[in-house]
Amino acid sequence: QYQGWRPRGNYTVNDYLADWARYHDAIVGAVGTSIPFMGPSAAAASYNAATIQHLGTDFKVAIYSQHAYPYGRNKDNPPDILLQPDASLKTVGGYQRYFTQIHSKGVLYRIGEMNSLSGGGQNGISDCFQADLWLINTGFSFAQAGFDGFNFHTGRYTRYNLWDVHAVHYPDHTTFDRFAVHAPYYGLLFLARMMGNGAHLLNVSTTTQARVKIWATMDKAGQVHVAI
Repeated sequence: QYQGWRPRGNYTVNDYLADWARYHDAIVGAVGTSIPFMGPSAAAASYNAATIQHLGTDFKVAIYSQHAYPYGRNKDNPPDILLQPDASLKTVGGYQRYFTQIHSKGVLYRIGEMNSLSGGGQNGISDCFQADLWLINTGFSFAQAGFDGFNFHTGRYTRYNLWDVHAVHYPDHTTFDRFAVHAPYYGLLFLARMMGNGAHLLNVSTTTQARVKIWATMDKAGQVHVAI
């Protein structure tokens, strides 16, 4: 609405569903066969409540998608905000309540967009080692909770981007691309290696009361990996 594409203030759920149906029918008509869709990338509880109840009737999608950011981008965020015990729980826990409704409709539940701090992230938080630790713990937490996957949001030259390519100009007029890999990439790489080859989580118990997270996986070849 704020971009002017839809009426401001009175665009209802029924308006959205009608628009979605038109897009759905046009795409299926062009393809010539039924195909799976993912939507609506709900960004707040009010959107969830309004759209989930229409699953299977006016809103036929194969995957229900959700935005998930534990914190907003503001200058008052503590410098170690992603290291707090509830950082990953805040990302995952806020959406578990919708599982029963969504899965009971035979629909998968996927985080269609997620990252640490919304709006491109924050310098010194989203682009350093704590972002890796948060991402690893959050990824495992998503799997443990039963989510059907997540999409990691990036953006060129944002603080939470995975990599950027910069043109470097030299006095002899030659130009080279400098490829810079950023912190969150390594968190995703770690998850890929732990969860790859058809791996599933193993139950882990510990007697320590320290702030230590332990995750273990076993892949289809029987290889066990443990992260502490």
